[in-house]
Amino acid sequence: MVGLHFVDRCIGFVSTIILARLLVPADFGLVAIAMALVAAVSVFGEFGLELALIQNQKAQRSHYDTAWTLGLLRGLCAAAIIALLAEPLAAFFDDPRLETVVLVLALAPLLEGFYNIGTVAFRKNLTLDKEFIFQLVPRLAGVIGTITFALIWRDYWALIVGMLAGKAIRMAMSYVMHSFRPRLSLAAGREIMHFSKWILVTGLVTLVNRRGGTLLIAKFLDASSVGTFAIASQISNMAAAELIAPIKQVLFPGYARIAHDIALLRKAFLDAYGILVLVALPVAIGIGLTARYFVPLLLGPKWVQAVPVIEILVISGGLLSLASHVRPIYLALNRPKLGAYASIGHALVYLPALYVGLSEYGLLGAAVAHAIGQVVVLMGSLYFMRRLLSVTFGEFMRATWRALTACLLMIAAVLALRFNPPVQGEGAIVDAVLLACSVGTGVLVYVGTTLLLWWTCGRPQDSAEAHVITIVREALRHRRLPAGTPAAGKGA
Repeated sequence: MVGLHFVDRCIGFVSTIILARLLVPADFGLVAIAMALVAAVSVFGEFGLELALIQNQKAQRSHYDTAWTLGLLRGLCAAAIIALLAEPLAAFFDDPRLETVVLVLALAPLLEGFYNIGTVAFRKNLTLDKEFIFQLVPRLAGVIGTITFALIWRDYWALIVGMLAGKAIRMAMSYVMHSFRPRLSLAAGREIMHFSKWILVTGLVTLVNRRGGTLLIAKFLDASSVGTFAIASQISNMAAAELIAPIKQVLFPGYARIAHDIALLRKAFLDAYGILVLVALPVAIGIGLTARYFVPLLLGPKWVQAVPVIEILVISGGLLSLASHVRPIYLALNRPKLGAYASIGHALVYLPALYVGLSEYGLLGAAVAHAIGQVVVLMGSLYFMRRLLSVTFGEFMRATWRALTACLLMIAAVLALRFNPPVQGEGAIVDAVLLACSVGTGVLVYVGTTLLLWWTCGRPQDSAEAHVITIVREALRHRRLPAGTPAAGKGA
């Protein structure tokens, strides 16, 4: 799943570069306005139907048929609402083209409604090779179609038709790759909606958090500050987006399969918690430590004002590494309302803190408000894990203290290098040298300290370090084996 996420980002990056040369900014802006409406309407119909099927390990055909029917109804309703709002949106922005664009984009939720619900088995049964293909091929086909249409038409319709083509291909693939054939039914509607209504609440509160924060920043500051904060947030949350998010997609079905055995689930949670902190936390901290070098180098000098914001926001990213994978436990134990409570608690603290922070300290105050909000989420996560799995604070610390200690030493080493740099001056070359030195120093100190502490503790085999070393060894062993050996074949 991490590989899929990485490949998807690479495809998106390459396609953006190509399309930016073929189209003009106005084309992207027009489609972005229309897609904002589509996304907003879609959020109100996001019930997490697939999550309900993954959580229910005893789901029958009636559950799958009901989930597919509800998804189809959701797609029909979303398409109708989007179509009805097409003319008002065009009138509001005084752009007649928007009406036609929105009407065509209304097909997107409709196509999604027809997806074969049987493909949820790829994640539920952890046959992730099929999930990789199912997600990647339509994405690649959509990008190729978009670029092809852009070469021919040279206008915004290439973006729209290419996206719809990708969704149509995914719909077709869902029936080719899985033999399940859904039927119209609402037999299990009450059972599924009991779970899914809380997913909707969580999605709506998350939307309020994100959009409300953007609106507050825009009210207190200006459009430039909104853009600066958006880029800073994206960079500081890179560890969560690129590592934690795809891993969480695997953790949920894994947890759901063993949710009946609390002792086993508890051990699996602590194992996963230790591994995620070991891998993701130093990445989040490293981003903050090196922001002053890679931001002007990669984004240009006009983005330098984002550096102090990133340096504060990485606190949120680090806390997110400690708290983010608790939500799959809520879902696996059929307690989705706890996730909704966590989101509501975050909103009640974050939005007032953001208001005060912006009014007093501007963007830096907004960054501090983000960190305060994540502290609340982390404290709530620790409390709920104690209630659900009887995990104590001491067990959290035992699973992570070596990684936390190594992170502190890494911070000290990189800061020492900052105050005694090997080269002096300004410019891209100096920034590149300092970035390379900082990254190299941070990696050596973190990895070396972690391994030394693990070795000193007797190399415990139930630790996160042992799990990661085993994974690396297995990967290297498979790469060295000839293609025809059994261990390198499908059975592996």
